[in-house]
Amino acid sequence: MRSDGTEGEGRTWPARLRSQGLGFLCAQLTVLLLAVGSVVIARHRGGDAEGMQLDELGPFFDEPSVSHLWLYLLLPVMALYALNTALCTWHSVIQKWRAGVRTLSAYAPAMMHVAFLLAMVAHLVGGLRSEERGMIAVDGEWGELSEGLRARAVDLVTEEHPDGQPRSAVATVLIQGGGTASSQRVGFNEPLSLDFGRDLYFLVRYARTPQSATFRDGDLSCMVSPGQTCQLGETRWFLTGLYPEGHWGAVPVARLVGVGEGRPPGPDLLLSPDPTGSRAREGPRLVAVEERPLLLLRRRFAAGNPWALGAATVMVLGLVLMGRLWLAR
Repeated sequence: MRSDGTEGEGRTWPARLRSQGLGFLCAQLTVLLLAVGSVVIARHRGGDAEGMQLDELGPFFDEPSVSHLWLYLLLPVMALYALNTALCTWHSVIQKWRAGVRTLSAYAPAMMHVAFLLAMVAHLVGGLRSEERGMIAVDGEWGELSEGLRARAVDLVTEEHPDGQPRSAVATVLIQGGGTASSQRVGFNEPLSLDFGRDLYFLVRYARTPQSATFRDGDLSCMVSPGQTCQLGETRWFLTGLYPEGHWGAVPVARLVGVGEGRPPGPDLLLSPDPTGSRAREGPRLVAVEERPLLLLRRRFAAGNPWALGAATVMVLGLVLMGRLWLAR
Protein backbone atom coordinates (compact mmCIF):
# COMPACT_ATOMS: atom_id res chain seq x y z
CA MET A 1 0.00 0.00 0.00
CA ARG A 2 1.41 3.39 -1.00
CA SER A 3 1.19 6.29 1.41
CA ASP A 4 -0.07 8.76 -1.23
CA GLY A 5 -2.71 6.45 -2.62
CA THR A 6 -2.09 7.43 -6.24
CA GLU A 7 -1.15 4.78 -8.75
CA GLY A 8 0.64 7.17 -11.11
CA GLU A 9 2.91 8.66 -8.49
CA GLY A 10 3.68 5.23 -7.09
CA ARG A 11 6.08 4.61 -10.01
CA THR A 12 8.26 7.66 -9.21
CA TRP A 13 11.29 7.42 -6.95
CA PRO A 14 10.05 9.98 -4.40
CA ALA A 15 6.82 8.01 -4.03
CA ARG A 16 8.70 4.73 -3.66
CA LEU A 17 11.05 6.19 -1.04
CA ARG A 18 8.13 7.38 1.05
CA SER A 19 5.98 4.28 0.59
CA GLN A 20 4.58 2.41 3.55
CA GLY A 21 5.93 -0.82 2.14
CA LEU A 22 9.51 0.44 2.28
CA GLY A 23 8.98 1.70 5.84
CA PHE A 24 7.62 -1.69 6.90
CA LEU A 25 10.57 -3.48 5.28
CA CYS A 26 13.10 -1.19 7.01
CA ALA A 27 11.38 -1.73 10.36
CA GLN A 28 11.54 -5.51 10.00
CA LEU A 29 15.19 -5.43 8.93
CA THR A 30 16.01 -3.19 11.89
CA VAL A 31 14.45 -5.61 14.35
CA LEU A 32 16.19 -8.57 12.69
CA LEU A 33 19.65 -6.96 12.68
CA LEU A 34 19.31 -5.81 16.29
CA ALA A 35 18.37 -9.35 17.28
CA VAL A 36 21.41 -10.70 15.46
CA GLY A 37 23.57 -8.08 17.18
CA SER A 38 22.30 -9.11 20.61
CA VAL A 39 23.27 -12.72 19.96
CA VAL A 40 26.68 -11.83 18.49
CA ILE A 41 27.62 -9.52 21.38
CA ALA A 42 26.53 -12.09 23.94
CA ARG A 43 28.67 -14.79 22.29
CA HIS A 44 31.72 -12.58 21.77
CA ARG A 45 32.08 -10.82 25.10
CA GLY A 46 35.59 -9.49 25.33
CA GLY A 47 35.49 -9.02 21.55
CA ASP A 48 32.65 -6.92 20.20
CA ALA A 49 31.69 -5.59 23.62
CA GLU A 50 35.20 -4.94 24.92
CA GLY A 51 35.70 -1.29 25.79
CA MET A 52 32.11 -0.40 24.89
CA GLN A 53 30.20 1.82 27.30
CA LEU A 54 26.42 2.29 27.03
CA ASP A 55 25.57 3.56 23.51
CA GLU A 56 29.10 3.99 22.13
CA LEU A 57 29.74 2.75 18.59
CA GLY A 58 33.45 3.58 18.38
CA PRO A 59 34.75 0.13 19.38
CA PHE A 60 32.94 -1.41 16.39
CA PHE A 61 34.98 0.76 14.01
CA ASP A 62 38.33 0.79 15.80
CA GLU A 63 38.98 -2.76 14.62
CA PRO A 64 36.61 -3.73 11.76
CA SER A 65 35.49 -7.34 11.93
CA VAL A 66 33.13 -9.69 10.16
CA SER A 67 31.33 -10.14 13.48
CA HIS A 68 30.40 -6.44 13.25
CA LEU A 69 28.63 -6.96 9.95
CA TRP A 70 25.20 -6.72 11.56
CA LEU A 71 25.99 -3.15 12.66
CA TYR A 72 27.49 -2.16 9.31
CA LEU A 73 24.25 -3.29 7.66
CA LEU A 74 22.07 -1.71 10.32
CA LEU A 75 23.40 1.81 9.76
CA PRO A 76 22.35 2.13 6.07
CA VAL A 77 19.03 0.43 6.86
CA MET A 78 18.37 2.97 9.62
CA ALA A 79 19.41 5.81 7.31
CA LEU A 80 16.93 4.60 4.67
CA TYR A 81 14.29 4.20 7.39
CA ALA A 82 14.85 7.79 8.51
CA LEU A 83 14.62 9.06 4.92
CA ASN A 84 11.40 7.12 4.37
CA THR A 85 9.88 8.53 7.57
CA ALA A 86 10.93 12.12 6.76
CA LEU A 87 9.56 11.99 3.19
CA CYS A 88 6.32 10.31 4.27
CA THR A 89 5.79 12.86 7.05
CA TRP A 90 6.54 15.83 4.80
CA HIS A 91 4.22 14.54 2.08
CA SER A 92 1.41 13.97 4.59
CA VAL A 93 1.75 17.46 6.08
CA ILE A 94 1.80 19.11 2.64
CA GLN A 95 -1.25 17.18 1.51
CA LYS A 96 -3.24 18.15 4.60
CA TRP A 97 -2.19 21.79 4.39
CA ARG A 98 -3.15 22.05 0.70
CA ALA A 99 -6.48 20.45 1.53
CA GLY A 100 -7.16 23.29 3.98
CA VAL A 101 -6.75 21.25 7.17
CA ARG A 102 -5.80 23.65 9.96
CA THR A 103 -6.73 21.61 13.05
CA LEU A 104 -3.65 20.92 15.18
CA SER A 105 -4.82 17.44 16.13
CA ALA A 106 -4.65 16.43 12.48
CA TYR A 107 -0.89 16.92 12.58
CA ALA A 108 -0.35 14.82 15.72
CA PRO A 109 0.84 11.73 13.74
CA ALA A 110 3.40 13.94 11.98
CA MET A 111 4.73 15.09 15.36
CA MET A 112 5.11 11.47 16.44
CA HIS A 113 7.14 10.83 13.28
CA VAL A 114 9.33 13.84 14.05
CA ALA A 115 9.89 12.49 17.57
CA PHE A 116 10.94 9.16 16.05
CA LEU A 117 13.44 10.93 13.77
CA LEU A 118 14.88 12.90 16.69
CA ALA A 119 15.27 9.67 18.65
CA MET A 120 17.22 8.15 15.77
CA VAL A 121 19.47 11.22 15.66
CA ALA A 122 19.96 10.93 19.44
CA HIS A 123 21.17 7.34 19.07
CA LEU A 124 23.51 8.26 16.22
CA VAL A 125 25.01 11.32 17.94
CA GLY A 126 25.32 9.45 21.23
CA GLY A 127 26.94 6.46 19.59
CA LEU A 128 29.53 8.48 17.70
CA ARG A 129 30.37 11.24 20.19
CA SER A 130 29.73 9.91 23.70
CA GLU A 131 32.80 9.10 25.78
CA GLU A 132 34.06 8.45 29.30
CA ARG A 133 35.94 11.35 30.90
CA GLY A 134 37.56 9.79 33.93
CA MET A 135 37.00 9.91 37.68
CA ILE A 136 36.48 12.95 39.88
CA ALA A 137 36.67 13.10 43.69
CA VAL A 138 34.27 15.48 45.42
CA ASP A 139 34.54 16.15 49.16
CA GLY A 140 33.49 18.83 51.62
CA GLU A 141 35.81 21.46 50.15
CA TRP A 142 35.21 23.37 46.93
CA GLY A 143 36.94 21.69 44.01
CA GLU A 144 36.79 21.72 40.22
CA LEU A 145 34.02 19.57 38.77
CA SER A 146 34.50 20.56 35.13
CA GLU A 147 35.63 23.63 33.24
CA GLY A 148 34.00 26.65 34.89
CA LEU A 149 32.19 24.61 37.55
CA ARG A 150 33.05 23.97 41.20
CA ALA A 151 31.39 21.50 43.52
CA ARG A 152 31.44 20.26 47.08
CA ALA A 153 29.54 17.52 48.90
CA VAL A 154 27.41 18.71 51.82
CA ASP A 155 25.38 15.67 52.79
CA LEU A 156 25.39 11.89 52.43
CA VAL A 157 22.50 9.60 53.36
CA THR A 158 23.14 5.86 53.24
CA GLU A 159 21.27 2.66 54.00
CA GLU A 160 22.78 -0.74 54.61
CA HIS A 161 21.59 -4.33 54.48
CA PRO A 162 21.57 -6.35 57.72
CA ASP A 163 24.96 -7.84 56.78
CA GLY A 164 26.50 -4.38 56.50
CA GLN A 165 26.62 -4.22 52.70
CA PRO A 166 25.55 -0.89 51.16
CA ARG A 167 21.93 -0.75 50.08
CA SER A 168 21.59 2.82 48.84
CA ALA A 169 23.47 6.10 48.95
CA VAL A 170 22.28 9.58 48.01
CA ALA A 171 24.55 12.62 48.32
CA THR A 172 23.76 16.32 48.01
CA VAL A 173 26.26 18.33 46.00
CA LEU A 174 26.44 22.12 45.73
CA ILE A 175 27.54 23.39 42.31
CA GLN A 176 28.76 26.90 41.44
CA GLY A 177 29.62 28.31 38.05
CA GLY A 178 28.62 30.91 35.53
CA GLY A 179 27.27 33.19 38.25
CA THR A 180 24.71 30.63 39.41
CA ALA A 181 24.52 28.07 42.19
CA SER A 182 22.42 24.94 42.50
CA SER A 183 21.95 21.89 44.68
CA GLN A 184 22.02 18.50 42.98
CA ARG A 185 21.50 14.93 44.14
CA VAL A 186 23.62 11.98 43.08
CA GLY A 187 23.19 8.31 43.93
CA PHE A 188 23.86 4.85 42.57
CA ASN A 189 20.68 4.96 40.46
CA GLU A 190 20.49 8.74 40.23
CA PRO A 191 23.37 10.32 38.26
CA LEU A 192 24.11 14.01 38.58
CA SER A 193 22.95 15.54 35.29
CA LEU A 194 24.08 18.87 33.81
CA ASP A 195 23.66 20.64 30.47
CA PHE A 196 20.38 18.87 29.57
CA GLY A 197 21.86 15.48 30.36
CA ARG A 198 24.95 15.94 28.21
CA ASP A 199 27.27 15.94 31.22
CA LEU A 200 26.64 13.02 33.60
CA TYR A 201 28.32 12.04 36.87
CA PHE A 202 27.76 8.52 38.23
CA LEU A 203 28.40 7.66 41.87
CA VAL A 204 31.06 4.94 42.02
CA ARG A 205 32.09 4.96 45.68
CA TYR A 206 31.46 6.96 48.80
CA ALA A 207 32.95 7.40 52.24
CA ARG A 208 32.88 9.71 55.20
CA THR A 209 36.19 11.32 56.09
CA PRO A 210 36.86 12.94 59.48
CA GLN A 211 37.33 16.69 59.22
CA SER A 212 37.83 17.83 62.81
CA ALA A 213 37.67 16.49 66.35
CA THR A 214 36.50 17.91 69.67
CA PHE A 215 38.46 17.04 72.80
CA ARG A 216 37.62 17.63 76.44
CA ASP A 217 39.74 17.57 79.57
CA GLY A 218 37.67 18.32 82.65
CA ASP A 219 35.78 21.55 81.98
CA LEU A 220 38.03 22.55 79.08
CA SER A 221 37.36 21.68 75.46
CA CYS A 222 38.76 22.50 72.04
CA MET A 223 38.12 21.66 68.39
CA VAL A 224 41.04 20.90 66.12
CA SER A 225 41.73 19.60 62.59
CA PRO A 226 44.58 17.27 61.62
CA GLY A 227 47.92 19.08 61.58
CA GLN A 228 46.80 21.71 64.11
CA THR A 229 47.17 22.13 67.88
CA CYS A 230 44.83 23.05 70.69
CA GLN A 231 45.35 24.02 74.31
CA LEU A 232 43.81 22.08 77.17
CA GLY A 233 44.97 23.45 80.50
CA GLU A 234 48.75 23.57 80.66
CA THR A 235 49.24 21.11 77.80
CA ARG A 236 49.18 21.85 74.10
CA TRP A 237 48.09 18.88 72.01
CA PHE A 238 48.99 18.29 68.38
CA LEU A 239 46.52 16.24 66.27
CA THR A 240 48.78 14.12 64.07
CA GLY A 241 46.00 12.07 62.50
CA LEU A 242 42.26 11.55 62.40
CA TYR A 243 41.25 8.20 60.97
CA PRO A 244 37.79 7.13 59.72
CA GLU A 245 35.81 4.07 60.66
CA GLY A 246 37.40 0.89 59.34
CA HIS A 247 40.97 2.15 59.49
CA TRP A 248 41.74 0.82 62.97
CA GLY A 249 38.37 -0.53 63.96
CA ALA A 250 34.67 0.12 63.88
CA VAL A 251 34.95 3.71 65.20
CA PRO A 252 37.01 6.79 64.27
CA VAL A 253 40.38 7.17 65.96
CA ALA A 254 42.31 10.35 66.79
CA ARG A 255 46.06 10.39 67.25
CA LEU A 256 47.34 13.05 69.68
CA VAL A 257 50.76 14.03 70.93
CA GLY A 258 51.52 16.50 73.68
CA VAL A 259 53.94 19.29 72.77
CA GLY A 260 55.52 22.11 74.73
CA GLU A 261 58.41 24.55 74.76
CA GLY A 262 61.73 23.19 75.90
CA ARG A 263 60.68 19.53 76.02
CA PRO A 264 60.42 16.74 73.46
CA PRO A 265 57.01 15.56 72.23
CA GLY A 266 55.28 13.13 74.52
CA PRO A 267 54.02 9.66 73.57
CA ASP A 268 51.16 9.33 71.10
CA LEU A 269 47.64 8.92 72.39
CA LEU A 270 45.13 6.91 70.34
CA LEU A 271 41.63 7.98 71.31
CA SER A 272 38.23 6.70 70.21
CA PRO A 273 34.98 8.62 70.79
CA ASP A 274 34.03 8.85 74.49
CA PRO A 275 31.38 11.61 74.64
CA THR A 276 30.13 10.78 78.15
CA GLY A 277 33.50 10.17 79.78
CA SER A 278 32.45 6.67 80.78
CA ARG A 279 36.02 5.38 80.46
CA ALA A 280 37.79 6.66 83.52
CA ARG A 281 41.18 8.07 82.55
CA GLU A 282 43.21 11.18 83.02
CA GLY A 283 43.97 13.57 80.20
CA PRO A 284 42.02 14.50 77.11
CA ARG A 285 39.19 12.43 75.72
CA LEU A 286 37.64 12.47 72.26
CA VAL A 287 34.00 13.57 72.53
CA ALA A 288 32.99 14.19 68.89
CA VAL A 289 34.25 13.77 65.35
CA GLU A 290 32.90 15.92 62.51
CA GLU A 291 32.84 14.04 59.24
CA ARG A 292 32.31 15.14 55.65
CA PRO A 293 31.28 13.13 52.59
CA LEU A 294 33.82 11.93 50.07
CA LEU A 295 32.43 10.92 46.68
CA LEU A 296 34.11 9.27 43.72
CA LEU A 297 32.20 10.16 40.54
CA ARG A 298 32.59 8.76 37.04
CA ARG A 299 32.11 11.48 34.44
CA ARG A 300 30.51 10.68 31.10
CA PHE A 301 29.88 12.94 28.11
CA ALA A 302 26.52 11.78 26.70
CA ALA A 303 26.16 13.79 23.49
CA GLY A 304 22.83 12.26 22.44
CA ASN A 305 20.86 13.05 25.61
CA PRO A 306 19.71 16.58 24.61
CA TRP A 307 18.41 15.13 21.33
CA ALA A 308 16.61 12.38 23.25
CA LEU A 309 15.08 14.99 25.55
CA GLY A 310 13.87 16.91 22.50
CA ALA A 311 12.39 13.70 21.06
CA ALA A 312 10.53 13.00 24.29
CA THR A 313 9.17 16.57 24.38
CA VAL A 314 7.87 16.38 20.81
CA MET A 315 6.34 12.96 21.49
CA VAL A 316 4.50 14.26 24.56
CA LEU A 317 3.11 17.16 22.50
CA GLY A 318 1.98 14.72 19.85
CA LEU A 319 0.25 12.55 22.44
CA VAL A 320 -1.49 15.60 23.87
CA LEU A 321 -2.77 16.52 20.42
CA MET A 322 -3.88 12.93 19.86
CA GLY A 323 -5.73 13.08 23.16
CA ARG A 324 -7.69 16.06 21.92
CA LEU A 325 -8.52 14.10 18.79
CA TRP A 326 -9.80 11.15 20.87
CA LEU A 327 -11.90 13.44 23.02
CA ALA A 328 -13.38 15.01 19.94
CA ARG A 329 -14.55 11.61 18.80
